Amino acid sequence: MIKSLILTIFFLFSTIYAHSQRYYPQKHKYKERFELSTGLGMVIGGSMFIIAGSLTNPVCKPPDYMTPKPILLQGPRTIAILSGGVVFIIGSAKLITQ
Repeated sequence: MIKSLILTIFFLFSTIYAHSQRYYPQKHKYKERFELSTGLGMVIGGSMFIIAGSLTNPVCKPPDYMTPKPILLQGPRTIAILSGGVVFIIGSAKLITQ
């Protein structure tokens, strides 16, 4: 419960930070294009997905329910880690190329 609350707060903070970098708050005029916030938001979001996948309980094998399945056969945990890794890599590539 506390883990999901902390991850939700980090996720909301990352999206609010990414959206706050798009315009000047005093004049409400949009900047030309601020790519750093997109890349930074993707890095933060991808790392949150990786952390969420690693904190998820492992799926165990049916006969004894004590030994976990291989990481690629665990369903939601695998999807969270792999998609977070892809988003993290794309976001860091955006940050590097600027």
